[in-house]
Amino acid sequence: MSFSDTRVIYKTRKPHRCCWCAEVIPQGSSAVYIAGSNNGEFSAGHWHDECHNAYHRMSNDEYDDVQDGWSTGDFQRGKTPRESGVRHE
Repeated sequence: MSFSDTRVIYKTRKPHRCCWCAEVIPQGSSAVYIAGSNNGEFSAGHWHDECHNAYHRMSNDEYDDVQDGWSTGDFQRGKTPRESGVRHE
């Protein structure tokens, strides 16, 4: 069974590390929280608003590359993989 939940947090209660760029999201900042499960594997994390927007701006080719494997901090804040100059092989 799989599930996914996305919530906008208007004011974080504590600092978090962004899943996209690995920069700190300061306490009191806006963020996007995503939690989900796929085939029994749970994952959750916080994103800067602009990093979440960059994820949604990616081209199909970039999306395929990201799904092949990436790590927190691979991309620059608010930039797509192509804008960050990241290439997965």
